[in-house]
Amino acid sequence: MIGKTVSHYEILEKVGGGGMGVVYRARDTRLERDVALKFLPPHLSLNDEVKQRFVHEARSASALDHPNICTIHDVDETEDGQLFIAMALYEGRTLYEKLADGAFSVDEALDCAVQLADGLAAAHAAGIVHRDVKPANAIITRDGLAKLLDFGLAKVEQLDLTEPGSSMGTIAYMSPEQARGQAVDGRSDVWSLGVVLHEMLSGQAPFRGSGEVLVHAILEGPAPPLPSSTPAELVKILDRALAKDREERYPSMQAMLDDLRALRSAQVLAAAGVETPSRRKLGLPVAIAVVALVTAAVFWQRHASRVTWARAEALPEIESLLEIVRYDRPATEAWRAYALAEEAAEVLGDDDPQLAELWPRITCKLNLASEPSGALVRARPYGESDAEWVDLGRTPLEECDVPVGISIVEVEVEGRGVVRDILWGMTYFGADRRYVVDPPGAIPSEMVRVAVEPGPVQLPGLDHLEPEPMVDFLIDRHEVTNAEYKRFVDAGGYGDPRYWKEPFVTADGTLSFEEAIALFVDSTGRPGPASWEVGNYPLGAEDLPVGGLSWYEAAAYAEFAGKQLPTVFHWNMAAFTFGSFAIIPLSNFGDGPAPVGSGGENRYGTTDMAGNVREWCRNAATRDNARFILGGGWDDQRYAFNDAFAASPFDRSPTNGVRYISIPTDEPNRERLVRTVETPFRDFTAEAPVSDETFAVYLRQFDYDETPLNASIDAEEVQDGNLRQVISFDAAYGEERATAILFLPSDAEPPYQTVVVFPGSNAIHSASSEVVVSRRFRGLLDSGRAILHPIYKGTYERKDELNSDYPEETNFYKDHVIMWGKDLSRSIDYLETRDDIDTERLAYYGLSWGGAMGSIMPAVEKRLRCNVLYVAGMLFQRALPEADQLNYVTRVTRVTQPTLMLNGEFDFFFPVETSQKPMFELLGTPPEDKRYEVYPGAHSVPRAELLRATLEWLDRYLGPVE
Repeated sequence: MIGKTVSHYEILEKVGGGGMGVVYRARDTRLERDVALKFLPPHLSLNDEVKQRFVHEARSASALDHPNICTIHDVDETEDGQLFIAMALYEGRTLYEKLADGAFSVDEALDCAVQLADGLAAAHAAGIVHRDVKPANAIITRDGLAKLLDFGLAKVEQLDLTEPGSSMGTIAYMSPEQARGQAVDGRSDVWSLGVVLHEMLSGQAPFRGSGEVLVHAILEGPAPPLPSSTPAELVKILDRALAKDREERYPSMQAMLDDLRALRSAQVLAAAGVETPSRRKLGLPVAIAVVALVTAAVFWQRHASRVTWARAEALPEIESLLEIVRYDRPATEAWRAYALAEEAAEVLGDDDPQLAELWPRITCKLNLASEPSGALVRARPYGESDAEWVDLGRTPLEECDVPVGISIVEVEVEGRGVVRDILWGMTYFGADRRYVVDPPGAIPSEMVRVAVEPGPVQLPGLDHLEPEPMVDFLIDRHEVTNAEYKRFVDAGGYGDPRYWKEPFVTADGTLSFEEAIALFVDSTGRPGPASWEVGNYPLGAEDLPVGGLSWYEAAAYAEFAGKQLPTVFHWNMAAFTFGSFAIIPLSNFGDGPAPVGSGGENRYGTTDMAGNVREWCRNAATRDNARFILGGGWDDQRYAFNDAFAASPFDRSPTNGVRYISIPTDEPNRERLVRTVETPFRDFTAEAPVSDETFAVYLRQFDYDETPLNASIDAEEVQDGNLRQVISFDAAYGEERATAILFLPSDAEPPYQTVVVFPGSNAIHSASSEVVVSRRFRGLLDSGRAILHPIYKGTYERKDELNSDYPEETNFYKDHVIMWGKDLSRSIDYLETRDDIDTERLAYYGLSWGGAMGSIMPAVEKRLRCNVLYVAGMLFQRALPEADQLNYVTRVTRVTQPTLMLNGEFDFFFPVETSQKPMFELLGTPPEDKRYEVYPGAHSVPRAELLRATLEWLDRYLGPVE
C-alpha cells in the first residue's frame, strides 16, 4: 500500500491499525497537507447496506465541528470497493499509549475526562452515539488537547454482525447492555467513559480477565476501589457512571459533563486558594443571593441542555423508531419510543406540537379492567425478559396509552396474585380488556383463568366459521408432562373402562374396549403412550410433554383428571394465533420436545401452544371421524401454528400431546362449542373450467410493459457458506419497488440452475424477510442449485391489508393473485440479466400456500421448466373466476410443466380425497410427466423423502448439476 496513490492521496507510511482498520499517513495532493487515511476491513465493504450506512455515519460525524472530536475531511472507496476515510492528522499519542506510562494525576484525569465528555455530549446532541469509547479511540495532542476518534465505525461494525444479540467494541469497555447484545443509547457511552476515567486514575482497567470471566465482571462484579487520593466527589461521579442498571446511570452525557466541570472548577479554585461561597464568611443576604444565582445558573444550564437533548436527540430517535414500529410485531421499538416520548414530555410539556403528533403513532388507547378493581398493571415488550417493567397504573384504566405491537402485561392484586397475559396494542378486538385475579386456592395451581372478552375468535385454518360466545374457563398452563401422565398409567387407567367413554369408531365399524386397548401400547407392548417403553417414559424425560397419544387416550386422561379436552374455540382463545409473528420465533419447532414452559408464551400465562407437541381438541371434523389437533409439533413446519389440522383419533404420532380445560357445567353454548366443525367443500370434478378463449383473456391480466428493471443488489452476506443477496427492482405495477432474495451455492460453478420459491402462508404473517435464510434451502443449495425467493406483494416487508392465504370472491384477492404473477415474472426477468444464471433451467418450488398457487403460477409463467409442489392441493374457498385455481390448473392450455406433488396422508388443510387428488388429476401435465406421492403425517413430508424426491425430479427435468 505504501507508495500508492488512492484517489488524490499519496500513501506515505503506516501509523497504526486495529480491528476496525489500518491507518496510514498520506499526502493530500490537492490541498498539499498531510492527512490520516483509515481503510476499513474488506468484509465491511462487501455489503451495500453497510457501506451506505457507514457513509451516512461518516458524514454525520464530519458535521461535528468540535475541538474534542477528530475532523473528518472525506469518505471514499478504492477502485476495488474498499472504504476509507480521510481524517485530520494529529501529532501526539493515543490515550492507550499514554496509559502505558502509568496512572494520571487527579487533575490530569479530570481534565482529559472533561474534554472527552464535552465531545461526546456534542455528538449525542447531534444524534450520534459513539459505542466504542476506549483509550485507543482517543488521542492527546502535543498541546494537551484530547480528541475522540472513530465516530460511526462501531455502529457500522454492528451492522455487519450476522447473529442476533451480537455485541461489538472492545469488551473491557463495554457497558452491561452491550455485553448482553441489547440496544444501546448515550448511557452506554457514559459507562465506557467511566471505565476510561477509572483506568486513568488507577492505572488499569476496572474490569479484567478474558472471555466469560471478563463478561461476568462487567455484568456482576464491582469496580475495584480507587486510590485514596481520589476526591470523594469524583468517586461519586464514577459510581453513578458505572451503575450496572442504566436507569441508575447519568441520564445523559451532558449531565455527567456538568458534574465533571463543577468538580474541576472546585479543584481549580481550591488549588488557587480561593474559597467557594460556602466557605466565605459572607453576610446572610449576600450568601442567599450567591446561592440563588448559582442555583439559577445551574438550573437554566441543565434545563437548556435537556431541551437540546429532547429536540436534537429524543425526537429524531422517536421518528427513526417509528419507521420500524408496526402492529404486527413485538412492541420493542414502540416501547423505546414510548419511553423517549415520556422523558421528552417532562422537558417539552405534553402539549408540545411535535410530541402531540407522535403519540398516536406510538400508542393506541385501551380500556383495562380487573375483578377486583384496583389492580396494578405493568407491561414490557413481548419476548424481552431483561426489559424493565413499566407501570401503566391501577384498574380501571380508561383510554390507557399502550405501545403498538405485542407486549406482556401483568395484572396484580395484593393478597391475590398476578395474572399474566399478551397485550396487543391495537383495537382489532375492540378497546376493552378484562382480567380476573382469583384469590389463592380458588383455581388449581396448574391452570389459569381465561377471562373471555367480546370480539371475534380467530380459528386457525377455520376462519370461515362464525365466532361462538363462551363464558370464562380454566386452561392448563402447560402441556401434560410424562410425569403427570404416568399417574394415569400407574393407576391402571388403561384397564379401567370408566375412563374410556368415547366409542372406538373405525371405517369398518366400532371396536370393543378390549380390541381398542390392545392398540394403545408402547414400543414394548405395555399399556402407555407410543413414545414410551416398558410402561415408562425415558430417563430424565419427566418434564417433557407426553407424546405418542391417540385422541382416545387423551380423552381418557381427561376423565381421570376431571377435566375436558379443549374445543377448537377454547384452544384458540388462549393460543392467540394472531400473535404468531411474535410467538413462533420463541417456540420449539426443532429437533425434539423441550421441557414444558420453555417455549413461547401465549395468552393468560399459557406456554408452548405453538410447537413442542400438537394438542388434541374435542371437536370432530367432517371427515372420517377425524379430530382436530392444533398448534403444530416440534417436527412440523412453523406455520402449523396458524393452520387447522385433523387426524384419525387412533393416530399416535410422537408429536401428539394434549393440555386440558375446565369449563362451567352451566356453559349455555356448550352444544355449539363441542359440535362437529364443518369445513368448506367443493366437488371439483363436477365443476367445468372456463373456455380456452375466456382463459386467454384471464392470462392477459398478467401482461405488463417490459420497462427497465433498474435493479440493484442492496445487501450481500455469506450464510452457511452460500451467498445471500437482497435484490430490488421496479415492480410491474404502480410505482413500487419489488424485492427478491437470491442464494448462490458455494459448491457449483455458474451458470446455475435456479429454483424459484413461492412460500407458505407464514410469509403473510411475518414482518421481516430476515427469516428467509440459507438453512431453509440447505438440501437444494447443497445440490448446486441457486434459490430465488421473490418477496410477493402482501408478504414480509411488502405487507399490506392481506391477512390470509384463503381465496375470496373479491377484487382485492383477484388483484393480489395478478400482482403475485407479475412479481414472479419480474423476478425471472431479473434473472435473465445475469450471466451466472441459466434461465433455460428454472423450476417452481411451492410450499403449502405456494403449493396451492402451483395451480396458477406455472400457467402464467411458462419460462418455468418443471414444478415441485410441497404439500399442495385445491382450496375449497372460491375466488372470482379470473383468479380461481380451477380455471388455471386443468387441461393442456393451463399448467403443463412436469409436476411433482408431495403431500401428507393426514393433511387437513389439503385433504387427500377432496383436495390433493383433484388437483393432481386436473393438472394439464401429460400423465407420464406428473407424479403424486403421499407420506405418513399431516401437513408435512419427512425431510429425507422430500429431498430425495425433489432432487430426483430436478435432475430428471433440469439435468444433473456438474
